[in-house]
This record gives sequence, C-alpha cells and structure tokens, in this order.
Amino acid sequence: MEKYISFIADTKGWLYESLSESINNEFNEYGAMEEPTICKHFDASAITAGSLDFENRLFPLLNDLCGLLYEYKTE
Repeated sequence: MEKYISFIADTKGWLYESLSESINNEFNEYGAMEEPTICKHFDASAITAGSLDFENRLFPLLNDLCGLLYEYKTE
C-alpha cells in the first residue's frame, strides 16, 4: 500500500484543520479502495493464511485506538 494515514501531535488549530481537509480531499478523489484479499496459487504450494480473521480484528481495533487517543488528547 503506497498511502497511509499516520498520527499527528495535536487536534486543534489551523494546522490540524488544514491537514484534515487535505487528507479528506485526497481520499474523496479515489476511485477504488484496496481491501485485504486472499490469493491462491495453483502451483501446489501451501497457503500460508486461509482467512482474513487478522484483518477483520485489526481494523476495528485501530479504529478504537484512534478514538481513545482522540479522547485522551481532548480531555
């Protein structure tokens, strides 16, 4: 994945507003999203992971972590 969202130090002020607006504008222009997939090769090699359980648990945890960090910073 060539693009990602990182954490920023502060969530108040003109710098945050400018970054937030810039990121939202960039993501609004995307025509498609990359999503986790399982690829199976038919060359008799073993599949290393047969499910998306890790991804299905990771993304909600990241969302919860972002919410907790935001609440911690604003209190």
